[in-house]
Amino acid sequence: LESESGKISSKIELLDSQIKNHKKEIKQNLKDEKRKLDSRLEKQKENLKDEKSDLNQNEKQYKKLEKELKDFDSKDNEKDIKNVINELEERLRKGKKESGKLQSQENHYESLIDETVTCPKCEHSFLINEEIKADEVPKLLKETKQLIVDIQKSNSKLEKKIDSEETKLRDLKRNIAKNNEVKSSLNILKGKIKSNKENIDDTSSRIDKLAEEILDLKNSKKNDSQLKNRKKQKDELVIAKQTIEDKIRPFRTSYENNEFWVHHFGKKGFMTFLTNKSIKSIEGITNSYLKKINTNLQVEINGFTNLKGGGLSDKINVSIVRDGRRIATFKRYSGG
Repeated sequence: LESESGKISSKIELLDSQIKNHKKEIKQNLKDEKRKLDSRLEKQKENLKDEKSDLNQNEKQYKKLEKELKDFDSKDNEKDIKNVINELEERLRKGKKESGKLQSQENHYESLIDETVTCPKCEHSFLINEEIKADEVPKLLKETKQLIVDIQKSNSKLEKKIDSEETKLRDLKRNIAKNNEVKSSLNILKGKIKSNKENIDDTSSRIDKLAEEILDLKNSKKNDSQLKNRKKQKDELVIAKQTIEDKIRPFRTSYENNEFWVHHFGKKGFMTFLTNKSIKSIEGITNSYLKKINTNLQVEINGFTNLKGGGLSDKINVSIVRDGRRIATFKRYSGG
């Protein structure tokens, strides 16, 4: 039974060693894997931080462009401005045409003045082959010149209005181009913002998944099948050893009792037993008297002892004890 118990103990020791090594291996593997997961987790957290920063910047830019777009909004319409310009240009064209006619008329009146004939006798002025009287020509010339001045002023105002409308049209076209550019930028930013949000959701999902993996990794040690199997084998062996120990116990008790009787009631053993019993009686009586005379000294008497070689030592040693500690041999003190 002891041989079988020893074999089981060896197996238990081997399993203990295997379990210990396996635990170290699991611990190291878990440590390495956790370090990798932690590194990936930190990287994803940095990515999330960057994505949120990008999203924040893009949203700010988007609001800024929206404000610009709102500021660019105008009630002016390109078609309306062009219609106004066409109308003004038509009026200018008519004005210039009218101005040209008046200019021709002015030239005609000036030529009529040069063509005026004066009678040498009566000094009456007249025009040949003209229905206009010679004395009316200066007045008509003056009126024509005034009309030319008025029309030129009107034409000048029209030209300024046309320049103003054309400037307005150029500004409008520039704003329209700028608006289109802003709208294009807004569309691009919309795509970026959408991408940012998708990346944030994706990164957040990855972070949650990595957190779950780290948690699963922490629990994987408990769920290691090989370790569980070895622990189960060890538990089974411990139970088997305990069963054998339970079987051994009555044999061992019987064996020790037999050894006791063989040792103490053999020839040498019985003599030693009786001698040591007498010596202990003497020790007890002596200490009883020492206690009665109120001393703090006691004696300790060691009788016969069995030597390793199987012999017997019949030397009796007497020691003096104070407060439970040996302080000297008996021979150092007087007989008293």
